[in-house]
Parts: sequence; C-alpha cells; structure tokens
Amino acid sequence: MQGVEIHYEPHVYRQIMHWVTRKIAGEAHLKEVSGFCKVVVRDNIIHATHAFLAPQTGSSVETDIEADDLSKLVYDTRNIPGELQLWFHSHPYMSTNWSTTDHRNMIALGSPGWFAATVFNDKWEHRSAIYQAVPFVHFVDEVPTKMASYVTTAVMAGWDEEFDRCVKAKPPVNDVFGDVAYEKLETERDSLIIESERIEAMIVKEKKKRNSAKKVQVLEFLQEKLDSIEVAYEAVEKKLRDLDYADLQSSVSCDPGNSYSGNTYPVGDCL
Repeated sequence: MQGVEIHYEPHVYRQIMHWVTRKIAGEAHLKEVSGFCKVVVRDNIIHATHAFLAPQTGSSVETDIEADDLSKLVYDTRNIPGELQLWFHSHPYMSTNWSTTDHRNMIALGSPGWFAATVFNDKWEHRSAIYQAVPFVHFVDEVPTKMASYVTTAVMAGWDEEFDRCVKAKPPVNDVFGDVAYEKLETERDSLIIESERIEAMIVKEKKKRNSAKKVQVLEFLQEKLDSIEVAYEAVEKKLRDLDYADLQSSVSCDPGNSYSGNTYPVGDCL
C-alpha cells in the first residue's frame, strides 16, 4: 500500500469536524462520535466523498452503534457511488493515537477485505490508517491525509439536524468504583504504550544511520519524547493504582459494624 493517500472532499472534512466539535444537547463536555464515509478509489487515492452518522450513544471514551443501524446505513446509501469503507471517529480532549478498541474495530471492519480509518480530535488533529485482511493481513499507519475547509452556515444547519437526531448521550451509570474513570485511564495507557513503541522503533532505525550531527540531534529529540511518554505513563499507572486502592477500601470498609483487629470486614452486600 505504499503511496496510498486519503483525500477528504472539503465539505466532507468540514462536516466531520463540525460533528467532532459539537456537544450533545444538555451535555457540558464533548462526547465521542463516529460515522462512516463513502469512498471512491482512483489512482492510489481513497477519495472520501460523503460522510454519514448512524444512531449511536457516546461517552467520553467510546461510542456504540448497533449492527442493525449500520446495516440500515449501508442500505440507505446504496445508490451513492462508491463503497462505505472509511470509519471516522473522535477522541475528545485526547491525542489521535489509536486505542486498543480502535485496533479491534479496524480489524472487525476490515475482515471482509480492507477498511480505512481516521481519528480526529477537538484540536483539529487527525491520524489515518488502513487495515487489509485479504489476501493477506497488512496494517498501514499514518497514511497521508489531505483536506481543506469551506462551508456555509446553511449547510452547517443541516449537519446540526442530523447530529441532534442521531447522537444521544449514554444514560448515567452507577459508577461506585470509578469504572468509567478506570476505563478512560486504561485507554490513555494503551495509547501511551503504542506511542512509546513507535518512538522506540524510530530510535532503533535512527541508530543504524551513519554518524552525523543531525543524527545526534534526532536521537536527543526522540529520547526526550520517549522520556516524556514514560513520565506520562507512570502518572497514569499511579492513578490506576489509586483507583484500585479506593475500590479495595470501599469493599473492605463498607460495613463498619463488623471489625477484627482494627480491620473492617463486609457483611452481606456492600452496594
């Protein structure tokens, strides 16, 4: 897949970014949103010509689309030229590094043949990849992606209507033990691991080059970046340990009426 690029038609890119930076009615913060694009492949370029949303529920770290709703979208767009083979989604308030869930989704979507994907965030950053399963498995990351932006307010009003109709907030969960926070931290940790492995591979590749002043500068830059990732990783790990400890404290001290040697033990259900 060398030389393959993804090109978003200007109005398609602007449409997606409008959805990515739009808050669900009644919500104070952005939620993850995802959708699909019709694409036409010409001269090694994947042209994204139309973008669509399907009914979904989104949280800060994930969005759920039912299989029936995706099948309906495929049927409803059958007369539009191209194939529905590009998945886009957002990472609100986060980087555009792929999460473990993102990789699983790309594998599932690409299993019949191939699928392209782009992740956007609210800082207008993006990252694209292509997963191919047939005739052999191949994953290409950081696929060159080009786009431009121009749109009228009348067009944005139509996008708002589709967003409000399709995207709903997930009902609040009884997050007694911080499950939502824990899941978000795990996603952040997975992204840091993937980015760390990418930087380490770049360092190995750079060390094989002939010695030069530029090589020294590049290695210093990459090492600084790797060090900062390790610091961020340790911070996330500490937060995860703190949540684990809080869970343990909640389960151990939920019934103050039954204690032994200074330790409190639960009786019956704690919740």
